[in-house]
Amino acid sequence: MFTTKLADLVTAGTITADEETAIETAITSANGNITTALANLVTAGTITSTQETAMETALAEQGGEHKDMFTTKLADLVTAGTITADEETVIETAITSANGNITTALANLVTAGTIASTQETAIETALAQQGGQRGEEHKDRFKTKLADLVTAGTITADEETAIETAITSANGNITTALANLVIAGTITSDQENTIETALASQGGFNTTDTNTLNNTGSVNKWDNNKWHNNSWDNNNWDNN
Repeated sequence: MFTTKLADLVTAGTITADEETAIETAITSANGNITTALANLVTAGTITSTQETAMETALAEQGGEHKDMFTTKLADLVTAGTITADEETVIETAITSANGNITTALANLVTAGTIASTQETAIETALAQQGGQRGEEHKDRFKTKLADLVTAGTITADEETAIETAITSANGNITTALANLVIAGTITSDQENTIETALASQGGFNTTDTNTLNNTGSVNKWDNNKWHNNSWDNNNWDNN
């Protein structure tokens, strides 16, 4: 998670706690776009270009962890006999050539006759299962954050239940759900802002997926089918 990376940089003395707060605020203001937020902070003199580079490097390392996860999933498919080792290599190369877009890469390989459509489906299914596991983790973190807001007296237990129901009805779209609850008078705009801030502070507010709480396991919800690297999700704050 990006928030954890920031905390690590504070511990390492790369940035201060005040700079950490300023960065989180800037990212929220930039609608989750990390690159824009950091550039703006450098321009404003809040952080140095050296600190900007350090943070981008930290994100690149985090992206590498996700890439390793995908590589492991491909290796599992080789072990299962779903794809060959040669096909594994071709798939990795194709994804890199497609700028990390897994769906495009697989479709191109099917068109070229390199892999079969059944193999394409198997790979997408494997990724969807991986995404589903991550989605459940995010969902649990979100519920914990709501429970914290109940404990703090920001929302009531009834409002907590209404929020969870609204998010389910909105197919996991947190922004839409909260906006609808404000319109209905179920929660106030102040509560809406507090919930969004709480999610952003834990890295759980994902602008890339239109603030979607991913619990479907759909490959299309798996970070826009992008192979994580420093450019994944257009440098948006992703709750991975």
